Amino acid sequence: MTFSSLHSTHTRTTCRIRVRDTFRSVAKLRLVRACRPPGSSPNREETPVWVPWPGGSPAVDSTGLWDSCLVGSVAGKHVRIEAWRWTMQAAMAYVDRFQFRVGETPLSEWKAPAIACLVYVGTVMGTKVAMRKVSKKPMAKDGPLRFLNVLHNFFLSFSSIILLGLIAYELMKIYTTAGGGFHGFFRVYCDPKPHQNVSGKLVFYYYLNYLLKYYELLDTMILVLAGKKTAFLHVYHHAATLTLCWSQLYTLSTVQWVPITLNLMVHFFMYYYYGMASLGRQVWWKKYLTTGQIVQFVVDVFACSLSLALRHNAEANMNWFPGNTWCGGDYWGAYFGIGLLFSYLVLFVQFFIATYLRSTVSSKRKRA
Repeated sequence: MTFSSLHSTHTRTTCRIRVRDTFRSVAKLRLVRACRPPGSSPNREETPVWVPWPGGSPAVDSTGLWDSCLVGSVAGKHVRIEAWRWTMQAAMAYVDRFQFRVGETPLSEWKAPAIACLVYVGTVMGTKVAMRKVSKKPMAKDGPLRFLNVLHNFFLSFSSIILLGLIAYELMKIYTTAGGGFHGFFRVYCDPKPHQNVSGKLVFYYYLNYLLKYYELLDTMILVLAGKKTAFLHVYHHAATLTLCWSQLYTLSTVQWVPITLNLMVHFFMYYYYGMASLGRQVWWKKYLTTGQIVQFVVDVFACSLSLALRHNAEANMNWFPGNTWCGGDYWGAYFGIGLLFSYLVLFVQFFIATYLRSTVSSKRKRA
């Protein structure tokens, strides 16, 4: 056997192994059926490998060996493209059929937010005590902590606006499908069917927002490590919002899109401001952030209270609104959500008065 024939045999064998391994990786994705003819054996050691080939002709000879290394490498790329396409289709199908099932969906039981909040509060308090005893100096502002802070804030800012866009798109589809107008608005606002049955994507995006609240707990740790004071409002807001998002998913509240979208909108600007401040830059609209948060909570309390009133209306047949509109969710979730949102409103109004109004009055007195 000549050197050229040995080289050719080695090359063809190598190419076959490479493509065979590619198909095995596809098989791990449960996509084997699409990579062989109907009725053929899955044993790739005995059966010629069939690959979807551009133009419709399989790129394989009668013995199952590839004609050349070039053909094998190109076919391998095509298989990887097909595998990626199939994976994306499977992921989109999962999102379309997504349901928040307590006990099955990760972090769906009440223990998850409860344990997270306890660990969060305990870690914050423990870190404060440790920093006072071990080192009174905070971590350097220009070191790795600053880099982490910049990445953290901009990640949350752009994650919020992307998630807001996805939710708004799904809500708009429900609105237009219902014919728009007053009927379309109330179908988005109150009707449980498009939120719980038809639009699995919407519930999935709510779930992503809930998972994002776990990551937002890092806010406080970064502030503590930087030596900054963390007020009760800051710690309470993070822990309570995580619990609030879980409770509305648990009760399948229809109106939860109102506080979620407003919160994402405010967080886009808020974390963008924090990111710019970490870089040493200021934005002119800083003073409007707290005002925007107060307006957010006023709208939230009103929207959730109206949803609760509509549910009472439907159960009592009082006909306040045409059609006896029945809002999705249950009573404990509604009262719990309204109570938390109202507490946010009170605390942020107090913060606004203490930070802006009193400071303005005191500065005027000093000038006088």
